[in-house]
Amino acid sequence: MKYFEFGKENEELMVLLHGGGTSYLGVLPTAKKIAEKYHVILLAYDGFNPSEPETEFRSVAWEARGLEDYILQTTAAGWISSTASPTAAGR
Repeated sequence: MKYFEFGKENEELMVLLHGGGTSYLGVLPTAKKIAEKYHVILLAYDGFNPSEPETEFRSVAWEARGLEDYILQTTAAGWISSTASPTAAGR
């Protein structure tokens, strides 16, 4: 799984997911346009990233957990939610 970020200087976070059966490359122009206003995280699912042909898609749940971990570890939004939520602290 690979993540691409655009518009990091923007405060509001938007996560952009590509459709099943396609790669992130199809929504890359949209991500760059949205990044004019938002901090965009674009996920390249395992098995759908041409630069990582060795990866294999496991499940939507697997990808969602990886995305959640990435947001919690790398963004201010994740830091705020992990410190403010009593359930997040117990993971």
